[in-house]
Formats: sequence, C-alpha cells, structure tokens
Amino acid sequence: MNKKVYVCYDINNDYDIVISFINDLYLTNAVDLVATSSDLLFEDIEGVKSMINKSDLFIVLCGYHTNISKNVTIESEIAEALGKENLYINCRYNRYKTNAPKNAKDTSIIYQWSKENLMLLKEKYQ
Repeated sequence: MNKKVYVCYDINNDYDIVISFINDLYLTNAVDLVATSSDLLFEDIEGVKSMINKSDLFIVLCGYHTNISKNVTIESEIAEALGKENLYINCRYNRYKTNAPKNAKDTSIIYQWSKENLMLLKEKYQ
C-alpha cells in the first residue's frame, strides 16, 4: 500500500518547483498525494490539521526562504504536534543556501532531490 504524503513548501517562493517534485514522487510508485501547502492556504487551520493528520509522510521542500516562510512554520509545527516525522528535501540548485524551517532540529538532514534519493525514501518508508 502506498504512503500518503503531504508536501509542504514556501507558497511565495517555491511554487515554481513543486509540480516537478510531485511528478518525481509519482514516478517512484510509492506515494499517493494527500495535499500540498497551496491546497488550503491556511484559511482553515482545522482543515490543514486534518490533511496533515491523514498523511503518513510529511515532506518539506526546502528553498532559499523556507526558514522565514509563515506557512511552512505553521504546517511544520502542526505536523510535529501530530507526531509526524518531517522529511526535508532540497528543492534548489545551491544546497548550501537552502534552509530548513526555523523549527527544524539541529540534527535534521536536508536530502538532495534526486530520483535515487526518492527511491531510497520509498524503500525506507514502505
């Protein structure tokens, strides 16, 4: 059975890349998308909680401004409160300038976005 995934990203700065990432996720044949950040736009926090709660995996696409993104912070805090593990994926070319959300742990790893790493995630979370 495929894992249900919620993809969190900075809706103001990383919208251009999320569709490509979701397409790559589908190519792994490992996940079913539950929702993305832009699906709810935070007018209904209970709706956000519900969608995150329905997911098995909570993925944060990390870009240049993820650490100051209000929506990413809210979603990450909700996921953490619900006991979801945050998986961080670099969605930009320069991995040294990408940032995890400000509530990320110091031990958090930002994985490089590659088909190989997505397949490893598939194996880890199946």
